[in-house]
Amino acid sequence: MGLKVFSITEFLISHILLIGGLVLVTVGIIQHLTTVGLALIIAGMWVGALGLCIGFSAAFKKLLAK
Repeated sequence: MGLKVFSITEFLISHILLIGGLVLVTVGIIQHLTTVGLALIIAGMWVGALGLCIGFSAAFKKLLAK
């Protein structure tokens, strides 16, 4: 492949966090907006945001190095 932005570990960590965030949000929605459901939705949003931050930081680090 031509353009390689992520190392394997960065790719795995960011995508595991993104998928984990989606799972937490989905389970929170299934809980019918109870207290536990709202906590899972909020936790899922934070985990997904962390996955995005890790992914974007690696991409911008690579962009600034050029």
